[in-house]
Amino acid sequence: MYYLEKLRKAREAKGLSQQALANQLGMEQSAYSKIETGKNQLNVSTLLHICEVLDIPVSEIINNYTPGKDPFAD
Repeated sequence: MYYLEKLRKAREAKGLSQQALANQLGMEQSAYSKIETGKNQLNVSTLLHICEVLDIPVSEIINNYTPGKDPFAD
């Protein structure tokens, strides 16, 4: 699930820990961790909220995988 890797990279690019992002989302760190690792399903509402907090467009997360291209590379 490449989009989960994109979520992690977007969070890290903003300098946020899972705990810090979870706090901003109003959820427990363990719940957010399970989303990011694919153990819990990510619903559209939560995805929209995550993207809002990270200040990124949803399309940046759900666009198709492009081999060799890292959208969050410096």
